[in-house]
Amino acid sequence: MIRQPSRRSRRHSVAGGALGLALGLTLGLAAVDRPAWAQEDLPMEESEAVVSGVNGFGLAVFDRLREESPGETVLLSPYSLGTALAMVTQGARGSSQAALDAALGTTDLSREEAAAAHAGLIEALTQQDAGITLTIANGLWVQDGFPVEPAFVAALHGGFGAEPMRIDFGAPGPTDRIKGWIAAETEGLIDTLLAELPDLTRLVLVNALYFKGLWGIPFDPEETRPAHFAVAWAAGPGEVPMMRRTDRIAYAAEDYFAAVRLPFGDGGMEMVLALPSDPMAEPTPEDLERWLLTPRFRPSQGTLELPRLALDWSGGLTETLQALGLADLFEIASADLSGIAGAPGDLKIDSVLQRTVMTLDEEGAEAAAATGVIVTTRAMPQAPFHLVFDRPFYLALRDAATGTVLFLGHVADPGTGSDRI
Repeated sequence: MIRQPSRRSRRHSVAGGALGLALGLTLGLAAVDRPAWAQEDLPMEESEAVVSGVNGFGLAVFDRLREESPGETVLLSPYSLGTALAMVTQGARGSSQAALDAALGTTDLSREEAAAAHAGLIEALTQQDAGITLTIANGLWVQDGFPVEPAFVAALHGGFGAEPMRIDFGAPGPTDRIKGWIAAETEGLIDTLLAELPDLTRLVLVNALYFKGLWGIPFDPEETRPAHFAVAWAAGPGEVPMMRRTDRIAYAAEDYFAAVRLPFGDGGMEMVLALPSDPMAEPTPEDLERWLLTPRFRPSQGTLELPRLALDWSGGLTETLQALGLADLFEIASADLSGIAGAPGDLKIDSVLQRTVMTLDEEGAEAAAATGVIVTTRAMPQAPFHLVFDRPFYLALRDAATGTVLFLGHVADPGTGSDRI
């Protein structure tokens, strides 16, 4: 049963799962039609660059995570991670800014253009129809007495809606205050993000996103039956509650996969699920883009069997990001975050973490994620189809209008997650 969200006002909200992200910073000692979602005063290329960059970088990170944990469930939030790094980019300079821009696909955008594009994307994502709840909130905590560049504060406020809040990181329990804020903004789905912060923490950024969606056409609970699922790591198949629906469904079938698209509400958000033809397939990021983001769907009569999901994943992303071109940001000798405070070499990223949760049942889906970035001191067929998701598969939860991917998953086991911290 999907929980109903509490009725609280939000800065950016629509009538969702939850996603949050946080980053902590510490002081160093030394010719087509314009999309309807794009801002009227912002060129189309700049808005689309942000979406393309977030999705592309998310696919690259997701691919590395699957390589690092073969046969395990992985559930990543590209939007959460991309937004966290985009906020850091506002304070990066020199080679650090260049590395982040290259990763996020914003090399051709100024900091002001990137911030404006993110503001427009937030506005577009939170304009959803009935049956969908999507809220986005950003917070900024600053150490008492620590001077932060006014331009950085202004950029986070204008582009991401982050409001600065003073805090004493040296006092007992500073993470409890941040955890409480995240829990409130994610309807209690994410209540743990940062177990503790380094001694010299001076600034923490948090992005929280909450999603809940009801299927446009729900599954009938009376049709749900126990069924086998070929869990990758198990000696034999496990038994899971398998939902079933026979209807006209957006369906795509190609040589190496079959996929379905299931809309939430009136279609503003959707989930794409792809089942590889070969159970042992190891799709590349390009394969996953074709399977999950650009399949050629056709309305087709058929039967879909899909397991209920209860996923819980957490992982450290530091090594993955270092391998994808951001290594210099984790070294005090090469990091330049002087647009936040101080001089080059005063701040560096210490670690990046993410936790995600997703449930899926006959009524819809609810999902949560929390990403933390801590910065420390130097120290298509005509015949009816029958698609049964009874073995590991892939999923993407995305916005239908912008194409922004909120969640990207490899489901090796419908009932459990993988803890990589």
